[in-house]
Amino acid sequence: MDIEKLIERLKAKDFERDYDCTPFECGVFGLLDDAATALSTFQAENKRLKSLLGESGQDLWSKENQRADRLEAENEKLRAELEQVKRERDVAIEQLHGHCPACAHYTPNHNEGPCQFCCFEIARGTNVEINDNWKWRGPKEE
Repeated sequence: MDIEKLIERLKAKDFERDYDCTPFECGVFGLLDDAATALSTFQAENKRLKSLLGESGQDLWSKENQRADRLEAENEKLRAELEQVKRERDVAIEQLHGHCPACAHYTPNHNEGPCQFCCFEIARGTNVEINDNWKWRGPKEE
């Protein structure tokens, strides 16, 4: 039976106007039988789907929760590792401070650009204001 038509027939308030018959002439009992059959069919299908979901759905839910927990733990581990690497990088930069080849302003020629006023420049002029112009050049670009 077409469910949409059954719903339409069940919702009809004025049988005589909509169907040109009284509810008994239109077979209201047949309509109720059809509705009861459709409801029991839906109920059985709903029960079957719930049982399928109960078995595989719970497994899927459990697996996804376990996966989320693993990813969260891995994320925390990676964040801790990242923080450790940042600390190590900062210490390395601090130890490189003043080493001219690690400076962003470094040139093989002395006294060029910011280097001419840098306190780490060995060939700076004697009458210049001395500043710490050292700047980490960062990692080499690949």
